[in-house]
Amino acid sequence: MSTGDAEYYRAVLLGVVIGVTGSALVYMLGVAVDVKEPEEQQQRFEVVDTYKGCDVVKWNGNGQYREYKFFLDCTEQMMRAMPHGGTSIKERNKQ
Repeated sequence: MSTGDAEYYRAVLLGVVIGVTGSALVYMLGVAVDVKEPEEQQQRFEVVDTYKGCDVVKWNGNGQYREYKFFLDCTEQMMRAMPHGGTSIKERNKQ
């Protein structure tokens, strides 16, 4: 191998090493920037409407997936009818 060939291969190897190192650095910086702050826990209960005096409540069971269940919350009507108190969904969300 001549001196010219050795310098050529050395330059190619140096270019490959610099290229791989630069690519790895750019990738690591991209991953570091993409790290998200933890989101606030979403409310599991949300009053979305009313029906015959009851609240229509949307419930997200585990808080992670977009799976919702809907039900009626008539505790305010029941509390008006009963002498003792209770807590409604609206009051639980305020806590």
